[in-house]
Amino acid sequence: MFRQVGIFCYSLILTMILTVTLAELAVAQNLQPKAGFEALAYYDETNSLSFEEVQALPASAFVKVNHNRFTEGYAYGAYWFRIKFDKALKHKENYYLEVDHAYLDSLTYYFQDKEGGWQTTYAGNMVSMSEQLYTHYHFLFPLSHQSGIENLAYLKVNSRSSVHVPIKLWTQQAFWHNHTKSLTLYGLLYGALIFMFLYHFTVAVTLKSRTYLLFALFLFFNAVFQSIYYGHFRQFIYPEGGELLGILLLLTLAGLKSSALLFTRFFLKIPKKSFWGKFLRYMAMFWALLVVVSFVLPYPVSGTLFATYSTLSIIAILVVAFVTLKSNRYRARLFIIAWFLYLIGGALSDFRVLGFNLVPGYTDLLLQVGNILNALLLALALADRINRYRNAQFEAKQQALEVLTRQKVLVEEHRNTLEIRVVERTAALEEKREEIQEQNSKLQDQQKIIERQYGELEALNGELERKVQQRTFELRTSNKDLLKRKQQLEQFAYITSHNLRGPVASMIGLVKLFDAENLANPENKVYLDMLDRSVNKLDGVLKDLDKILKLEKNYDGQLEEVCYKDLVQGIFENLQVQVAEVRPELKVDFQEACIHGHHAYLESIWYNLLSNAIKYRNPSERLVLKLCSWATDEFHCFSVEDNGLGMNLPELEGKLFSLYQRFHPGYAEGKGLGLYMLKSQVDLLKGKVAVESKKGQGTKFTVSLPKV
Repeated sequence: MFRQVGIFCYSLILTMILTVTLAELAVAQNLQPKAGFEALAYYDETNSLSFEEVQALPASAFVKVNHNRFTEGYAYGAYWFRIKFDKALKHKENYYLEVDHAYLDSLTYYFQDKEGGWQTTYAGNMVSMSEQLYTHYHFLFPLSHQSGIENLAYLKVNSRSSVHVPIKLWTQQAFWHNHTKSLTLYGLLYGALIFMFLYHFTVAVTLKSRTYLLFALFLFFNAVFQSIYYGHFRQFIYPEGGELLGILLLLTLAGLKSSALLFTRFFLKIPKKSFWGKFLRYMAMFWALLVVVSFVLPYPVSGTLFATYSTLSIIAILVVAFVTLKSNRYRARLFIIAWFLYLIGGALSDFRVLGFNLVPGYTDLLLQVGNILNALLLALALADRINRYRNAQFEAKQQALEVLTRQKVLVEEHRNTLEIRVVERTAALEEKREEIQEQNSKLQDQQKIIERQYGELEALNGELERKVQQRTFELRTSNKDLLKRKQQLEQFAYITSHNLRGPVASMIGLVKLFDAENLANPENKVYLDMLDRSVNKLDGVLKDLDKILKLEKNYDGQLEEVCYKDLVQGIFENLQVQVAEVRPELKVDFQEACIHGHHAYLESIWYNLLSNAIKYRNPSERLVLKLCSWATDEFHCFSVEDNGLGMNLPELEGKLFSLYQRFHPGYAEGKGLGLYMLKSQVDLLKGKVAVESKKGQGTKFTVSLPKV
């Protein structure tokens, strides 16, 4: 479908293009009357002369304008034109003086009225259409055969852009006739470009082709650029004028040339990572850099850079096309011709922007013809590319169809052969199947026997594993008990070798010193007192051993509900003398009021904690006791915190809960048995004890007992 529509479209466009070209050539031959005026130019470098001062300049200060076409490129001053009309014009109809170039910033026209006075009118891109005498894409000024005494008019031109001032003189009738024809021809030109843009954009969306999309963008920017450059954009779309037109011209030129560079890479299928692929991509990216720079640099400098790089971009496209001509013969031939035609018009236009008008009167015509033929030939090249692509697809489908036909015949022959083999194989398999069924029956019987034996083995293994686990648990428990007994024996050995030996040795020595023959010896009383103390000390050690031996024996595992408040109150009653003497400040926070535990052990633990806190209080401060209890998911917790003497825990590592260890000797009476008993009882209850203490700042004991 696209192929037929494309052929029709290109035929129609070609007809329109030829019509426009021939008509423009005809117009070019009849641009102005054979005689009528002479234009002279003067450059006001500082742009400071007034109209009166320019009138006073001698004729020698002005330079004749050849063919009434003035081209000077970029300039920072102003140009004054003295226009002298033939006397014969006074006896004819009214005329229009036309500046046949749409891209000049400001024009001031001075002309005489019929009384001889000088009048002024304004035109230019910086002047709104509503403020100009005539609404036209070029600049028009009146000339009446009844006006003026002198046959003179003056024109002042100021422009940041390139100065190109082609001056024409028209009769009113001839001007409007050519104006109507010109608008019609430009309408055909823009219509052709827009139609080609829409067609290729539709193809790009349908085929999801970046090549067609870039070509459509090239056509779009081309149409917009020409409409701004030739003044139609200002006349019909944005009549207010201003600096926006200059910015839009540079932006559309950048979009036009960058899309052309990227289109070249995709159309010629140049690999992205190849040298020429990177070359084209970087040149396209440099256009974006030029756009950014144009907002910083003066407009004449930006315009010069844009014009120069525009010609270089077209030359780069042609160079890449020539380089790839051998590998892209079909695609590159029309491509090279199209861009060569475009280069002629584009280069001439860019040279004129730089001040070199090489073919006066024909630059715009060649630029338009080059633009149109470039777009047409590129479109034909794309159409040829699609046609070749479709032919290749058709040939591939035909080859695939032939291959499928041959494969179908081979498959049919192979299927017949397989059917014969399947019948033969089926008979053989049937015999094998009967044999296998018989063997399966025997195997199933054997499987049942194996499964029964396997079940019996699993039951035996389970029982054996249970017994092994039970025996392992018993062995671990026994090992723990043995380890504990070993530790107790070591302690007993220490007590026996140290705590018992000392009193016994003292008793033996005292007995030897005792004077049995002279009982009245006064020293005997001293020896008896010392012997009494040694006996009492030995008795205390034996009682401590008895307590330790009875500690585990007394644990009967009987648990009951114990309330912290009652427990603490009972202990304070037992310590009423010490409590009355110290009068401690109590801070109680029993979040958990009661605990389910062993009453005797809990009472002993709390007794040791409270009595130690009273014993080792700081004599310079009042004793403050913080008693707390709480519960977590796994433990019952309680703590006793005081502000007493405290301890340096790093120095006591491994000694805190040992037997007969005292950390404040000479301060208070004690045997070093309380903390040992506390730790042993907590261990029997399968709990743990945590200690926080700093010397001189107090101690905090926290006991955690597991929930049962």
